[in-house]
Amino acid sequence: MRYRRSGEIPTRILLAPAFRKECHDLVDQLKGVADANGLLPTVRAALICERVLTENDGVVSAIRIISRIELPPGAVLEAVLLLMLANVDPEPTPDHQILMSLDTGEGEQLGRQHFPIKSPAEAGTPFSLVLPFRFQAPVQDRTFWLRFAYDTDDQVLARVPIQLRRQSAATE
Repeated sequence: MRYRRSGEIPTRILLAPAFRKECHDLVDQLKGVADANGLLPTVRAALICERVLTENDGVVSAIRIISRIELPPGAVLEAVLLLMLANVDPEPTPDHQILMSLDTGEGEQLGRQHFPIKSPAEAGTPFSLVLPFRFQAPVQDRTFWLRFAYDTDDQVLARVPIQLRRQSAATE
């Protein structure tokens, strides 16, 4: 099943009257296809952090957000991934999956996992994924990308960069 981001199909096109009916017919056809295929959830946040707290009232707090990491070569980073989404589809189907991959800047995929999710029934309702993340530091300084997709690889929700740097001798 394919999904589209909300707002991708225009609802009104301003053209000369001779073309208006043809354009409106085309937009109606496209809306029908998009409505049959559903909407992608909206990304509210995609973070790498040290810890995530979820309070009794449902409020989520990310503690020590990470974007650049300095580690000695071979050391292991243990962190938490927080992906906060909101359902935008007025008639969602309940079972989906989030595909997560770790890629290099050159397009090489280093790892891949999928996580089953149940999206909430009401449009606009937020939901979160809190996932453990473990990564061994490379020998060289490098930027990696965490890529999150919805159900299939071509429905990308977010890409999060991680800059891994070697720890200097002065800070070891």
